[in-house]
Amino acid sequence: MPRTLCLIASGLSACAVPPNPPVSREIVWIDAQTEALARRACYDCHSNETEWQAIHRLPLLNSIVEGDVARGRCHMNFSAWDGPNEEAAEAVEVLLDGEMPLPSYTLAHPRARLDDEEIVQLIEGIEATFATDPPLPGEACGDD
Repeated sequence: MPRTLCLIASGLSACAVPPNPPVSREIVWIDAQTEALARRACYDCHSNETEWQAIHRLPLLNSIVEGDVARGRCHMNFSAWDGPNEEAAEAVEVLLDGEMPLPSYTLAHPRARLDDEEIVQLIEGIEATFATDPPLPGEACGDD
């Protein structure tokens, strides 16, 4: 179904979810624990490995989720580590401030909620990972 029809569809009409882009270069995580935490809490929006759910086919939700994923990939994309990921430097700050994962995301994906200990582990793992496999400078998608 073309995207424009999806946006004006009503009722139980289903929308297609976009295919995930190919992984061009995966970040090299410092350890399996950091990778597991990042996959659990971050990858649906910050990678090309989004796990689209059936609910994402609902017209209004489809548009919102697709936009969130597109913006997330622009800010930082663990599956396109060979391209600009300048905003990755803010990952620690947004985790510390409780801005990520988004509350709307964790509401729908309770498994993505991180407790205080997991946040500390993820932050330490991200810092160590970025020290050995740093993000490339430059804006991935321009101004948001």
